[in-house]
Amino acid sequence: MLKDLRLLLFGSELQTPTDGFTQKTKEEIAHFRRFRLDDAEELSTLIRRTLQTINSRNYGSEIIQEICRYYSPQNLCEISRKKEIHLAIIDKKIKGSVAISKNEISTVFVCHEYQKHGLGKKLMKHAEGIISQNQMTVKLSASITAFAFYQKLGYRLTKQIMTDLGTNYLMEKTLK
Repeated sequence: MLKDLRLLLFGSELQTPTDGFTQKTKEEIAHFRRFRLDDAEELSTLIRRTLQTINSRNYGSEIIQEICRYYSPQNLCEISRKKEIHLAIIDKKIKGSVAISKNEISTVFVCHEYQKHGLGKKLMKHAEGIISQNQMTVKLSASITAFAFYQKLGYRLTKQIMTDLGTNYLMEKTLK
């Protein structure tokens, strides 16, 4: 499975003489595109599943339900009017998202089956590349669940805050 995920994410895999590997088609390799209004239902479903599967380890059910309501298809359409939402597509399906507004990143979600296989890192590099065209510092608000992930990518804690939805970490990174 790990080999298959690397192949889908990066389009290549080390071939051993005995594995019978054949190159996947271009459609199966992760690529990025902008959110369209007709993506709202699929993206909302991905976010809700991720919250319920992954974030529920760090947050109570009431908080998860509230965040799921926030990421309804209708709200995602509204968010897309204020922020650029970019999607990671694999096999013609949405597998991740990231939203960009000036020098701020938000709405970073990766389908739980693709977590810990590089897709989140690729999404962040994609967003940082867009931001670096006009800004040198990236800011974001991290959940408890994602805090260590952002630290590994070089983000540093600037402030810890308590909200109605629990602890959040304000973080930033200077781009090179």
